[in-house]
Amino acid sequence: MSQIIDGKALADRLGDKLKTKLGALKERPLVVSILIGSDPNSLLYTQMKQKKADEFYIDFLPMKFSVNTSFENVAKKIRSLNETDEVKGIMIQLPLSRDFLKDKTKWDLINLIDSKKDIDGMKEDSPFVSATVLGVMKILEEVIAISRSEEAIPVSSEIASEKAPRDDASAISLRDDASAISLRDDENWYKETVFGVVGSEGEVGKPLVEQLSMKNAHKILRLDKRNPDCNFDDLQEADVVISCTGVQSLVNSEMIKEGAILIDVGLGDFDPSTYEKAKMYTPKFGGVGPMTIYSLMENILEASKNG
Repeated sequence: MSQIIDGKALADRLGDKLKTKLGALKERPLVVSILIGSDPNSLLYTQMKQKKADEFYIDFLPMKFSVNTSFENVAKKIRSLNETDEVKGIMIQLPLSRDFLKDKTKWDLINLIDSKKDIDGMKEDSPFVSATVLGVMKILEEVIAISRSEEAIPVSSEIASEKAPRDDASAISLRDDASAISLRDDENWYKETVFGVVGSEGEVGKPLVEQLSMKNAHKILRLDKRNPDCNFDDLQEADVVISCTGVQSLVNSEMIKEGAILIDVGLGDFDPSTYEKAKMYTPKFGGVGPMTIYSLMENILEASKNG
């Protein structure tokens, strides 16, 4: 039977420790989210981030502009926020309407943000990794943990052996040994795993491929409609399929192998028929989304430390 990866439960579990760190800061970090127009999904997502930010002791200020406002008016505000020390992070809620952009692109606006305040990790020189990408990587850590528990790695029982010394100093070294073993297991998992990234040239897919490469993934299948050699039959080789296109039911059950792990970044990229073949999968809602917001809070903490 397939196992659902509960992103909300994972975010809640990890969130307790993060809340303690943010609550210990001398001042609540101030983050500004620029919202242009009245797109219902953008409004909803901004409200979700604002609610979550308050739970994490973060002051979240939505700054709303009419779709008819001039590009230069918003650009001027971003420049002002860059110079405001109290503001630790600046975000631009996407997508941006063509009615607003006219002859500009979203990058003309995004690139105006001071890199050290780019908590969304959008700019090439941003010190932050995209919150969505971080969320996916955290989910992969959970996948590894679940797989490890299922396989009952022998080393774990060895560490817990009654023959091990019981004094405090030894306890610390045992924990260190356990962490080192865990790290090696994680590294080995990546080295033995074939990943398929659908939408590999997109805003999420491209940095995600970079993160997987940094983990020394055994093989990364890059599938993107912008690539003329794209062949979805290649997905049959993938142990883990991560799709981030936003195209509903793009990946069907015939494209994946039995026992694949499916991570849906695009909110519905996987046809429901794929779930029956999957070993584990993230649901359309309550999967990657909550972990993206959690990872954004992590970025805000780092921005507050370095700002």
